[in-house]
Amino acid sequence: MIPEWLIDDTSGISEARVYVAHTREPRFYAELVPEDEADPDGIYIEATGELLCQVRWIDAPVFDADAIGRSLAEALAHHWAVRGD
Repeated sequence: MIPEWLIDDTSGISEARVYVAHTREPRFYAELVPEDEADPDGIYIEATGELLCQVRWIDAPVFDADAIGRSLAEALAHHWAVRGD
């Protein structure tokens, strides 16, 4: 089964950009940025000091922001632990 979160921190590596995709409903992809670098327009999803912004919806945006944020925070913690960062 495909993971709930796909995290790509290799594209645009010289720009140090991180993109994520949520593969379960509601499906979407977005850019992950530190809170102090977020664009003030649009929907944000907070995950422990970082925000998903520039969210592009694949499904209707019906979700629990806290639950999605906690899920993303867990996925990021695992991702960075595996990478050794």
